[in-house]
Amino acid sequence: SSRDLCVMDRESGRVLWTRRAEFTFRHNTIVADNGRLFVIDGIAPNALSQFVFKGYRSKESSKLYALDLKTGEVIWRRDRDVVGTFLGISADHSLLVQAGSGYRDRAWDESSRGIVVYRVADGTVVWKDLEFAHGGPLMLNGNEFITNGGAGAGYSLFTGKKSGWQWLR
Repeated sequence: SSRDLCVMDRESGRVLWTRRAEFTFRHNTIVADNGRLFVIDGIAPNALSQFVFKGYRSKESSKLYALDLKTGEVIWRRDRDVVGTFLGISADHSLLVQAGSGYRDRAWDESSRGIVVYRVADGTVVWKDLEFAHGGPLMLNGNEFITNGGAGAGYSLFTGKKSGWQWLR
């Protein structure tokens, strides 16, 4: 995770903008597409529970941002149901997927419950299932996403319903 984001012009090396996190920017929650940068500023739910156990309280919650890639200006922001430790983008369908990527070879605080799919343009929720348990990270493939881990299955990117495709280790 990082405390700051820094966006640079890849040809000149000039810094275009920076942004400081209220909490932290987890690296698996930074994706860019079509002139926008999507990022979660927050603490993973599993880690937050440890802070609460030790007496830490915050009035703020994790936030999902869509930022203009050239200026850093906020295009839209969501602060409800931000439970993911992974973001993925479907450029073909202009959808942003927030989920976890918990599995045995991942960080201890990775989430493995909950998926929210948003429209890239305005952050409208297409569907969500905050109880959806899965191994991760998810793989996006055409019209579906595929869960990972010891076994996996395909689900519709548009509805979250099983597609019938599955695999086992």
